[in-house]
Parts: sequence; C-alpha cells; structure tokens
Amino acid sequence: MSGTTEPGRVLHVVDESPTVRFEPWTDCTVETVTNAADASVRLAEAAFDCVVVEDDASLTAVRAAVGDLPVLVVAATEADGLADDRSVVLTDPDAKSLADRVDGAVERQRAARRAASAERAYRLVEAVGRALAAAETRSEVDRRVCEAVADAGPYAAVWIGDHDPERDVVTRRAAAGDDAGYSGDEVPADAGATGRAIRTGEVAVERGGGDTPGDEGGATAAVPLRDDGTVTGVLHVATHRADALDERTTEALTTAGSLVADATERAETRARRERRNRQFRSAVEHAGHVVLLTDADGRITYVNDAFESVTGYTESEALGRSPALLQSGTHDEAFYRDLWETIRDGDVWQGEVVNERKDGSEYVIDQTIAPISDDDGDGDDEAIGYVAINRDITARKERELNLTFLKRAIDQAGIGIGTYDADGYATYVNERLAEQFGTDRDELREHHMCSLDPRLDRSRFPAYWSSFEDGERRIYDTRIGRLDTDECVPVEVVTSRVRIDGEPYQVNTVRDATERKRQERDLERFRSAVAHAGHSVLITDAEGRIEYVNDAFESVTGYSAAEAIGQTPALLQSGTHDEAFYHDLWETIRDGDVWQGEVVNERKDGSEYVVDQTIAPISDDDGEITGFVAINRDVSELKAYERELEAQNDRLKQYGETVAHDLRNPLAALDAELKQFRATVDRESAADGPADTVDAAAVNDLCASIGDTVDRMETLIEDLLTMAEHGQRVIDPEPVSLESAATEAWTGIDAPDAELSVQDIAVDADPDQLRELLANLFRNSVEHGSTSSRTQSGDSEGSEIPRETGEAGDSVEHGSTDDPDDGLHVWVSPLDFSPGFAVEDDGPGIPPDERDDVFERGFTTASDGTGFGLAIVERIADAHGWTVSVTEGREGGARFEFRTDEDA
Repeated sequence: MSGTTEPGRVLHVVDESPTVRFEPWTDCTVETVTNAADASVRLAEAAFDCVVVEDDASLTAVRAAVGDLPVLVVAATEADGLADDRSVVLTDPDAKSLADRVDGAVERQRAARRAASAERAYRLVEAVGRALAAAETRSEVDRRVCEAVADAGPYAAVWIGDHDPERDVVTRRAAAGDDAGYSGDEVPADAGATGRAIRTGEVAVERGGGDTPGDEGGATAAVPLRDDGTVTGVLHVATHRADALDERTTEALTTAGSLVADATERAETRARRERRNRQFRSAVEHAGHVVLLTDADGRITYVNDAFESVTGYTESEALGRSPALLQSGTHDEAFYRDLWETIRDGDVWQGEVVNERKDGSEYVIDQTIAPISDDDGDGDDEAIGYVAINRDITARKERELNLTFLKRAIDQAGIGIGTYDADGYATYVNERLAEQFGTDRDELREHHMCSLDPRLDRSRFPAYWSSFEDGERRIYDTRIGRLDTDECVPVEVVTSRVRIDGEPYQVNTVRDATERKRQERDLERFRSAVAHAGHSVLITDAEGRIEYVNDAFESVTGYSAAEAIGQTPALLQSGTHDEAFYHDLWETIRDGDVWQGEVVNERKDGSEYVVDQTIAPISDDDGEITGFVAINRDVSELKAYERELEAQNDRLKQYGETVAHDLRNPLAALDAELKQFRATVDRESAADGPADTVDAAAVNDLCASIGDTVDRMETLIEDLLTMAEHGQRVIDPEPVSLESAATEAWTGIDAPDAELSVQDIAVDADPDQLRELLANLFRNSVEHGSTSSRTQSGDSEGSEIPRETGEAGDSVEHGSTDDPDDGLHVWVSPLDFSPGFAVEDDGPGIPPDERDDVFERGFTTASDGTGFGLAIVERIADAHGWTVSVTEGREGGARFEFRTDEDA
C-alpha cells in the first residue's frame, strides 16, 4: 500500500458473522455489512477499493453493484459458479493470507484508478486542445469546450459562465451534458464550488450535496477563468461519480481553464482585429502609430494624425517632402542606402531608427516599411509607393536601458543574489554572493544549494523544492559557512519562487546579518533596561507624539500605555509653567541639544508631582532628528523634604528670634535685681553699722525676686522647647481615644476645684502631642477661669450647664463633684456637624477683639504667663493638618474647635 496516501477501503460482506478476521493483518480500513442490500447501499454511497464476500447468497447482488471493483470470494470448499473475470475465489484462507490478497487487490485497483485518472486527464486536456484549435470565435470556444469536456469523461453537466460582480450571479454562456441546463440560466455566485472559486480565485471541488447534480455520491468542480488576473467567469463540471474528479482530473481542469481563458482572449483578439480591418481607414486616421505613404520616388503623399503629434510637423509641412526631414544624424549614409535597397527590391524593411522632431528632440521608432505594388494583373510587381508604420518605442528603449542598469546594479549590489533551478544548482550568482561564501562566481555555481545552506538535506531536496508555491516568499535567519575559511557568518535569507517561461526558479537574496544581530542584542538590552528602569521613560516621534512609555510611566502618571501612545506630553502639563518655559524646552531639543530641568506635572487623578527631567533628541545615521527620549525622575518627595526643611529652618530662625527676644526681658530683670543687690550691700557697708552687717530682710526680698525671674526663664525655655518639638508634621497618626488622652492630660493639672467632662471619640493623632494640646488648653482654662467670673455670666440660674452627652456612658466626668458653682467646668466633646472635637469651659471667655491674637507667641493676659500655651496648641494642630478656631462657649466661656478632616 506504499503507493497510496491513505488506507484503502474494503467492504466485507458476510452472512451473520465473519469466519476469517483479517483486519489486524491488513493496511486497509474494513467496513462489514451482513446482507446484499446493505452492501449495495454502501457501494452506491461510498468509494471502496475491494470487496470481500463470505455470503454466497449475496454474491450475485454484490457483483451487480461493484462495477469494476475486484471481488474476493471466501469459500469453505471449491464450487462452480463462484469465480468470474472480476472475482477470485479463496478456499478456506487464513487471516494473514487473506489480508495479503486484500492488500494486493487494493493496490492493483488503485493503480488502475491512477492509470484511468491519468488517461482521463490526458483525454480531457487533449479534447479541450482540439476543441480550441477548431474554434474561431468566443461562442465557438465556449460551445466546443463544453462538448469536449462532457464527451471526455463521465460528466453530467459542463458549462461556462460569466460572473456579474454587481449582482453576484453567473450567467451560463454555453452548456453540455444531460444535467447541464440551458444557456442564459443564472446561477447564484455566493455558495457552492462556483462561489468558492470566484471568491478565492482557486479551483474549488465539492463532493456530495451542494450544487452536485443527482445523488449524494457525486462531485462538482469550478475552475476560475481569468482576464488580466481578474476572475471573470467559471468552467463548471459536475459528475455523478466522485472519483471522476480526483486530483489529476482537477489539475487537468485547471489546465483546461487556463487554455480556455487564453483561447477566449485570442478569439476576442481576432474579433477585434477583424473589426479593425473592417475599419482600416478610420484606424489609420486615428492610429496611435505614425503612418505615412510615399510615392515611388520617396515623396510623402499621406500622413495620419499621429504623425503630427509625434513629429511636430503638420500634414501640409510634410506632404511632398522626403522622410529625410526626420533624420537626426544618428545613422550614416550606408544605413539609409541599405534601407532603400531593401524596399526597392520588393522586400520589407524593419528596424529601429532614431529620428528628430521638429523641435529638435530625438525619439526612437520601431519602423516597418513595405513596398506598395500595382495590381494590374500583368505580373509586374513594380512598386508604386511605400508605406511606413512607425511605432514610438522611446519608452521601451528607456526601459531596456533601465534593465541594463538594473542588471549592472544587481551584479554590484551590496547583498548576495542567486537564482537556482530545480536541480539545486545556481543559474546566476552576483559578485557579492560569491564574496559572502569566500569564493568566485564560477566555483559557487558548482556547489549544490544544500551544501551551502545548513538547513537543507540533500536527500530531501526534491520535497523541499516541491513545497514552494509560485510567488511564495520565505524569510529566515541562518548561518553560512565560508568556503575559504570555514567561518560561520550570520545571514538573513529571502527565498522567492518565480516562474519564467513556465519553468520554476528560486531566487535567493543573502544579507550579512552580523551588524543587525549585534544591534538587536544591544536593542534588546536597552529595551530591558528601559522597561525595568526605576525612572519614568517615554519616547516620542519628531512631532512630539508619544510612541513608547515604560511601566514606571504608568505607575507614576496613572495613564496606561494605551492612553498615552499617540498623545503628546502636554497631557501631563499642570499649568504651573507658562508658554515661554515650554517654548525654550522645545527650541533646545529641536536644535539637537539636551534639555534638563525640573517640571511640575499633573497625574491622571489631578494631583501634581515634580520630576527632574532630561530630554535628548534621537537621530538617524544622517543626523536627522527622528524623535526624542525623556527620562523623568520623580522628585516630589525630595521637593517636599526640601520644603519641610525650609519650614523647619524658618521655625528655628523664628525660635531663635523668640528666644533672643523673650529671654532678654527676664535677663534684664535679673541684671537689675543683681545690681540692686550690690547697691544694697554697698549701702549697708557704707552705713554707720559694722562693715560685715547686711539687712537680712532686704537680701531675702532680692533673692526671692531673683528666684521668680529664674523660674520664669525656666518656664519660658520649656515652652520654647515644646514649640520646637511639636512644630514638626505628624507623619504616621494613629486612632487615639479622646477620653483617654484628656484624662491623662487632666491628671497633670493642679485644679482641685475644677471638673472635666469628656464625650469619647477616636481621633487620628500622635498620642503624645494630642495630650500636650489638651494639657495646654486645660491650663489655659484653669489659669483664666474663676468662680466669680462664672457666676457673673449666670447669676440668676446658677452655673449648671446643660449638655447633650449622647448615649449613657459616653460622657466621663473628672475632678470635683461638689456644687458646680464652687469651681471651673471643662468639657471635651465631638463637633456636631463635621469631623473634629471641641474644648470648652465656663470661665470668663475670650473677648472677640482678642481672639485673633491668642495664638500669637508671647500673647498673655496673665501677669506670670509666658504667652506660649495657645501658640503651642496651634502648632500641634498645624502639625496634624487640623484647623483651630476660638469662639464663645454655650455658657459664655472660651470654646476651641478643632476640625480634623482633610478639607478643613
């Protein structure tokens, strides 16, 4: 079965169960049926290569259905009537021998089919050729071809039709065969083999159903007919026998289709020629070629319109003159003498002539000159004149010249070029290809293609050659070995299959890929570096449109690559910089220089960020700028640190100025006390009493005063340190219980008569700083609050302050539980309508005209105060990003409100 491409098919006909199971021993596919009726159905439906019959009762019916298929009859004993010219009787065979006989019968049947197919294909092409040879007109071509194909094989329908692309139908021009239908019938071109052939331009075969006539076992083939490469119609062939349209027959039909298309073109050409002949005078008058007539002496008697358009001479200027008026001086006297001798001898002269137009420009013509003889019947063929037809071939000569230059360019091209035919040897190689292989052109042509390309195996070369389709092009990278040094060189090979004069050739171009491979490696490393760079990288074209962004760009800006590519970097502009800034940037990089600076950009979410940007132009080998690359280092955090550092420096400067200012007064007071102390000592010493006697009471008073001054300085220094410590921004706040912080802060307040009430909430804050803030507010309330002031604000109803404390247990009270009129009351509670909290007392409050000043450093209304307590409170609030305001409490006291939301 080696000659087949797929297993043979065997129909096994048995009575009930087979006596011999030969399937494991054969290369065929075996299908078993148990009666003659099923066997007949399967033989009608499918193609088999052999029939094995074990049922004697079915033998007669099977023989009637098998046609020319071989039949193997398996019998227990020899018997008359079992064998005939198509049947072989096997008596009690074993499974292996039966399988061998089956394989042999299948192979012989397939060989016979192949021979029949080849004969049928030959007859078909021959019949079409004879039909075309006898056809003169297009209608004859169509009719004779349909009849020839129908007669050449078992074809029930053969027709040729034109395709109408606007209506997408095929109209039959001619038809033959029992099921062919009639000329003029229209067939839809959107389905079946016909539709597929028109859509793909390739032969389409459809087996069973579709547009196959008759039963399901038939087949249809549609062959596209082309005119200048465009499918204009189809040759349609249908048969009741699927094997009648095998591969060889399909190839023959393809050939027939090409012959029909060529014959149709020739018939139409002949028709056109006949029409031209019938209209000769009109054709000459309006010919595209120059036509002129002369008398026997060479004087021009007629020129057509083309003469004037080509030469520039009008008819009146040319008539009566010799064609010598067109001579350019390119040809010598011998040239024209030979021309005139030829035509005067009655022969036709043909050749190329370089003429000159009226304006002095030269042109080339392909000229044919023939003598015109009289027709008086006396046997004398004396010329009475001459006709010259001049075809302007200036453009063709230019093409030929270009072709010459092209061949020379190929010979001197910088890439290797070679052509090979089916034997694998070169028919042409250029000098560069020989250099690439380290040899000369003659020696290179002695080497088989497989010895030059390590990808090819000489033993499998025929299969490689056959794998190409006409016009197919393959590109691949490989390494070739130089014949002189055995060095392996990377190359890029482009292989194309072309057909010249009907013969297939392979054209190979070989380009040295050493530099490209190095560039690809460098480019890959560069791409990897850019893709994984920590900085944002974007590349634009010369117009500034983004062509590439790396992953860091997406993570920094919030724009995906799909959103950014095609846009300009202007989508990141924040509005911080003016037009002059960007104008200077673009002028710099378009001049070929590198621009570097800091830019404030805007992310997709609207937030701003700062980049340290470097932009450099990208140039090609000619120095032309083809794009720009920008590397952006996000310095937003660095700039924030710089601003924080500047703020810290400003605060330190302010603290230094405050220290210098606020310590100067106590120091001056201390200096004054010391001077007074010395003066007192000096005064006592100068008195009448003993020299070692000093007024102890005066000294004690001075020492007490100095001690107060020192205490004040210590308090001032502690407040300044607190200001410095709490002025730094809180980076990582955490949820803190307001009640817990307030309770701890209250324990440090010396106010036994005061009372604290807290309604708890969680506040995101630094715990220590929150306690310090509350402690300063509590001290401020205690220092400025008094019973007298409270009773003045509520003397008629007492000082009990009604409060909404939320759910039971939400409010916690600390301190005195005596009569509320006896001491100060402080409340800490959440704000009613926004995130935050408030600290309020029932003291005398803060006058409205002083509320804007209470947070200033050094502002105090107490004689012994430092004026830093509320300044520290504001500093801590700022460090948390909170806002603080002062208002009047519900009982007339001071109320400090802290709003903790981000939009505060």
